[in-house]
Amino acid sequence: MVTGSPPPKMNKIAETFGEGAAPRSGSQDPHARRRRARTRGAVLAEFAIVAMPLFSAFFGFWQVGRGYLAGILLLHAANAGARVAAVELPPNPGDNGDPEKDIPAAVHLALGKWDNAFTSIKVTHTTEASDNDPYGMVTVKLVGTFRCDIPLGSLLMCG
Repeated sequence: MVTGSPPPKMNKIAETFGEGAAPRSGSQDPHARRRRARTRGAVLAEFAIVAMPLFSAFFGFWQVGRGYLAGILLLHAANAGARVAAVELPPNPGDNGDPEKDIPAAVHLALGKWDNAFTSIKVTHTTEASDNDPYGMVTVKLVGTFRCDIPLGSLLMCG
């Protein structure tokens, strides 16, 4: 068994409050309730001051991320439309379908569930292929309007 004096902090408590006494807890202090109420109000006020810029930044980053995702999705959809256009547009022989219907259908199919993230998508296509040069370039261009529907983020990114 180790003997010795109590830790210095306990000696200080014993000197201040008497031998065998403990410091007052919050419930025994008559002014503790008022101090807690003032502190609670201060914490609420500080949170209100910090919350708006913090949430605006969070939702703004979220909206910017969705904007980049929209660009990647349109690029993927344009690639899918170009594949269909390369097969269906002349000078390919035979009846390959209707490019005016099939290319936009391929674009919307490639967007999948993200198709409703755009308010409108305009699909245009051109080809440089001919009977003399069947390997000419096929171009599918998409112009889409992205729906800004993230709270506070749309104010920062979409005006």
